[in-house]
Amino acid sequence: MPNVSQKTWMYLALIFIIIALTFIGITFYQYVSYQTQYFNLNSEYQTLNNQYGVLKSNYEVLSGKYNETLIKNLAYDHWLSIVSKDINSLMSQYSSNAIVYWFKGPLAGNYTMNNVTRGSTNTVLAAKDIKTLWIAFFNNKPVIENITNLNTNLAGNNAVVKAAVSFLFTSGPRAGTILKINYELDYTYTNGKWVLYAEWWTPA
Repeated sequence: MPNVSQKTWMYLALIFIIIALTFIGITFYQYVSYQTQYFNLNSEYQTLNNQYGVLKSNYEVLSGKYNETLIKNLAYDHWLSIVSKDINSLMSQYSSNAIVYWFKGPLAGNYTMNNVTRGSTNTVLAAKDIKTLWIAFFNNKPVIENITNLNTNLAGNNAVVKAAVSFLFTSGPRAGTILKINYELDYTYTNGKWVLYAEWWTPA
């Protein structure tokens, strides 16, 4: 038979095993509990994130990002800047990589935001610069006779405005001339605002 000392050690060993198993059980339970909480919190985060996306989308619609009236007003502001000969307002409407496509006539060409003016017998055609183009066009002191067939098309972060626009020149060698244009303005939404990245002047 084991002596008292051996029994004592057996009891102690059994107690140690029980304590160890209890500790392992508690640790495992806490791990499972923490994992469950993590997955629940992650699920809640995804839900909140989705709700944020929906709210943001609704806000953009309500605030006018995808509002056709806003896009039409941008087009009217553009034409008003032209007849007002407001070069600063006009240039602020373009993106940094904007292009103006001008078909036919003495100003025919593709113009960019290079902001470079080079010497030439025809500075405008040589520079191919949007700002220089508009300064030359302002010499005719244009006024708008009418705007018809205006329509807009929105697709995501892009919008297109088309219209038939008639300009009357009130000064220069072409004074009294009416220039009828099939006009197109292409906008894109970037950095929180709509900017003009392409403009098309096609004589009617």
